[in-house]
This record gives sequence, C-alpha cells and structure tokens, in this order.
Amino acid sequence: MAVQPSVGSNPIGIGSYSFDVGSGPDSFAEYQPKRERENAKALDAALDDEQAEKGDRPAPVAAIEEFQETADAVTAKIEKADALVQAASHGQLLDLSNLNGEINSLLDLFGRLDRAGRFEEELRLMRSLNGLLSLGLRWLDLIRSLRSLLRSAETAGHLAGQAFAHHELGTLHLCAGHPEQAAEHLREAARLQEQIGDVGVHCATRHNLDCARRDLALRGGLPRLLRLAGLVAVFAIIGGGAAGLASAISSHHHPVPPPPPPTAHLTVKPVGHGIVTGGGIGCSEQRTAHCTKEVASGSKVLLTATPAKGFVVAEWRGTSCGSGDNTCHVQVAGDIEVTVVFRSAPPKSATLKVVVEGSGTVAGAGIDCGDQCVSKVLSGSKVVLTATPADGYVVTDWKGTSCGRGNSTCSVQVDRDVTVTVVFASAPPQTATLTVVVQGSGSVTGGGIDCSDQSSAGCTTEVVPGSAVGLTATPAEGYVVSDWQGTSCGGSNICSVPVARDITVTVVFAPPQTATLTVVVQGSGKVTDGGAIDCAGTCSEPVTVGEQITLRAIAGAGTALGGWSDPTCTTDTCSLTIGGDTTLTVTFNSTLQ
Repeated sequence: MAVQPSVGSNPIGIGSYSFDVGSGPDSFAEYQPKRERENAKALDAALDDEQAEKGDRPAPVAAIEEFQETADAVTAKIEKADALVQAASHGQLLDLSNLNGEINSLLDLFGRLDRAGRFEEELRLMRSLNGLLSLGLRWLDLIRSLRSLLRSAETAGHLAGQAFAHHELGTLHLCAGHPEQAAEHLREAARLQEQIGDVGVHCATRHNLDCARRDLALRGGLPRLLRLAGLVAVFAIIGGGAAGLASAISSHHHPVPPPPPPTAHLTVKPVGHGIVTGGGIGCSEQRTAHCTKEVASGSKVLLTATPAKGFVVAEWRGTSCGSGDNTCHVQVAGDIEVTVVFRSAPPKSATLKVVVEGSGTVAGAGIDCGDQCVSKVLSGSKVVLTATPADGYVVTDWKGTSCGRGNSTCSVQVDRDVTVTVVFASAPPQTATLTVVVQGSGSVTGGGIDCSDQSSAGCTTEVVPGSAVGLTATPAEGYVVSDWQGTSCGGSNICSVPVARDITVTVVFAPPQTATLTVVVQGSGKVTDGGAIDCAGTCSEPVTVGEQITLRAIAGAGTALGGWSDPTCTTDTCSLTIGGDTTLTVTFNSTLQ
C-alpha cells in the first residue's frame, strides 16, 4: 500500500528515483541510492491499469451542450488549483488527504473540459492537477488524466500539450522501473520541445531521458555479469577441485569490494539562451539545479549544447572544444567548470526580386524599379512595396504574394528568396451618369436620352466625363419649357449640358403665362411686328411671358424716328423679351422746316 501523503512530501521517493513536481514547469527525476518500494508498486499498478489505457469519452457534441461554466469561472478554478500546488509543494498544508474533495472537483472539471473540446483550459488545469495528484499519491487518477490529455492534444494538433503529456508519462514510467516506455515517451517529448523551441522544459526532459538510457544500459549488462561470474566459478572448480569450489563459494558469499574510484565534479555554466545535457547534466541559464555532476576522475563526458531558436553555440570555455561546436568531449581529470556561451545567430539575408508588367513603378526598402530589380533584405522581415501606375493604368495583381488585386501597397513577408510580380493594366474607361427628370407635359431627347413624362425608361445615359450632351426639350400642346434645373439653360428649348461627373437635370414644362404689351406711338408713323401688332396710336396686345418679340418703327411722311423708350433699342428695329406687362413708347419727329 502506498504511503500516505503529508506535508513536505515534495520531492517524492518512487523506486530508485526522487520525483520532483514543484521546482519547475515539468517533473524531474533524480537517482536515489536507497530504493523506495510502496510508491513504485502503486505507480506500476496504475500504469498497467487497462481502464487508464483505454478511457471512455462521451460524444463531443453532447458534452458541449452540457458544459455551462464560463471561461472566467474555469480560470478562477485553475488559479485556485495553482495556489494549492504551491502551498503543498512548500509544506504549507497540514494534510493533503484533506484536499481529496477539492481534487475530485478539479478532476470532474478536467473531464468536462476534455469532453467539451476546450483544450487550452484542459492543458492549464492538467499542469496544476499533475502536482496535486502526485503529491497526493493518486497515481491512477494521474495516469488516466495524462493519457486523456495526450489524446486530446493529438486530436487538436497541439504540440506543447503533446510534449507535456509525453514528458510526464515518460518520467512516471522511469520512476516505476519501465525504462523502455520511459525512453519512448521522453524521446517524443524532446522532439516536440525542440520543434516548438521550449528550452526550459527541454532541459528536464533530456536529463530524464539520460536516466532512462542509463537504466536500459544497466539492465542489458546484468546477464553478461552473471554469465561471467558463472565462468569464474567453473574455472575455480576445475583448477582447484573442492578447494576451488569452496573458494568460489566463499568469495560469492563474502566478496571483497574494490576501492571506490576517485571522483571529480563537473560543473556546467550556460550563458545565454540554450541548454546543456549529457553525463547526468541537465542545465540552462534559467534552471541551474542540475548543472553539477560527480563523475569518475579521468573519464570523458560528452556534453551536448542545444541553442534556443535564433541562437547558436558561440564558445566553450574551460575546455578545448571549438567555437560553434554543438557537442564537446570534456576530459574530467579533476574538478572542472565548463562555460557554454549561446549568442544570437547572425542575421540571414534573403533576396527580394520585383518584376513589373505593364506601365508603372514599384518602390520600397531598396526597391525602385520600372522593369525589374533585386534587393537584399533581412530574412524574416516584412517589406512594404508601393505600386504607382502610369496615367491610364491601374494595379491588377501582385503575383507571388497574398495581397489582393487592385491594392496600391503590399506587405511582403521575406523568409527566403522571393519574387514578386506587379501587374499594371490599362484602366477601364471612366463614365459619368446623366439623368433627366421631366416635370409637366413634354419630352427630352438627345445624347442617348429619350425621356418624357409618360416614360422614364430612356432617362439615363452613361457619358465620358468632361463631354457636353445636347438636349432638346419638346413641350406638349399648351405647354412651354419653363426651366432647366441643374444647368443654366433657362427657358430655352435647346440646352447643351456639360457632364463632369454624375448629374441630374430636371426639365420643367408648364402652361404659358400671358402679359399685355402696350405700344404708344407719338408723331406720324406706326409700329408693327408683321403680325397682330400694327399700331399708329396706342395699342395693346396679349403676349406670352418669356416670348421674344421684334417690333419695327415705320415713319410717316415728313417725319423721322426719334427713339424708343427702351434704351436698348437704337435703330428702327427693337427686340425685347416679355417678362410681364410691358409699355413701349415710340417717338417720330417732323422733318419739315
């Protein structure tokens, strides 16, 4: 039966390892000489549990319908779980068994998050549950939860979640005495961590993987040692008979231990972003708990430096390994300190080539071309290009990028050599819309317009901006053109409409207005319009407002035209536009002496 959890139980003794779940983001296994049996037995049983391996998961759709808690409520519970882990790992709780109710509630929440497909929250909760279940020695619940998390992470394609689950399952297999399964999980965790650049956790994974490989090596070497001991006993019997047998048996029961080999301390000091592993070392600048290892004096230790993304191994200090090497065989003759320096990788350049098709230019970040040009830019950078079409052209395409058609600018991501082709094409002709509205009875025609008060089908036409359209207004019987609204043609029947942009012209037809024209003739003579007006004294005639009338003055015998009352009239002919009731006086003077 597993030992009961208690205050200060972190790290936890399991088999040949001390299991640490409180000092880093992921668990850490450290070899311990004195073997622990109870926890190892319980963990081994949990790992072999068939239910933990299979697991039953309800249909995701049904689970989503059942899940009612908000994201804020879930976050609050996760933060509470984090606080419990911290308190437990620092010995601030009297008895972890009192938290079983709280842990059960968190397990229920974990299951519902898993079934609802809310993976990010599920992963955050599992990181806290990992510590609580380990410190509470609830191995079966821990194994089931980790395997469920791994399935969800694989379904979601979440690399960090898969890496976490593989790391924890591998570490538990290591502590339970299953080095083959441990190495399998930890190798996969290390691969995923390298892929996503998770340097801090990768350090612990590489350390645990080294322990699993060491256990595998020891397990593989034991049969050879037993066979060697058997051969020694046989030779002893053959060579010395009973005495040899007695000697062999005596030496088997009372072996004389060889003197312990001298040891030395290997200390690794990483500087910058990266990790160093090998020979029991698992060390980074952020995690220094496992940067020193006691090794046999005179031995060689292979160290591997793994830089973070964007960094390189710049230098090995304290040893003869060259700069830039990722591995180093360190000769340990005595206590030695090796410093591994990681520096930012030198920037890489990439080629941005711009090709222009059609009439226009492209500029930006060393690019200024109207045909074809090439520029060297920093790899991983974004370059903003601006396309300027020639007159009568537009941008129709950016080939080699995701920029939309018609855009005048484009932000190009240059992660490697890239060619961008900018296409300019002739701009489609621009048009403006001329709309005619008819008020009253009549019609308007001309320039594609055929519009009347009876039909509006032909009242709109598209024309080239800047052109003029000649329109003719034809009033119905009893109507006249009263006005052209939207232009300056007044009451004329013909109007030339300038179209610079979309325009609406309203033609107003109305019944004609009448006025009285009075002509007063002074002296001998008469005034006539060649029609209804033929006046030699005082005459009045009805006329139409807006009508233009031309009158002619004819002098009598012995007289001559003296003048008109309208100052614009200076000859014997007078033209005037009727704006209302009008009186016009004509004077004839005698020419006799």
